[in-house]
Amino acid sequence: MLFGEPAGQAHVRTRSATSPRTTVSPNITPLQLLDFYGSLYGMNRDDRRRRIPEMLDQVGIKGRMHSKIRTFSKA
Repeated sequence: MLFGEPAGQAHVRTRSATSPRTTVSPNITPLQLLDFYGSLYGMNRDDRRRRIPEMLDQVGIKGRMHSKIRTFSKA
């Protein structure tokens, strides 16, 4: 829900400042990406550095946190 309406509706999406089709540089790593989003969210650096490996471990890619996103499968 967004603005009290289903977020999938085009007229609702145009009222927000976000894009559902965000593109990410293929040269960024998962660590860099989550660090960036964490900073936008207002997390301090120490918390981001502690939480990011935990989050990547939850989705099974902690061992690849320094790999470029372009090396990940899209399937």
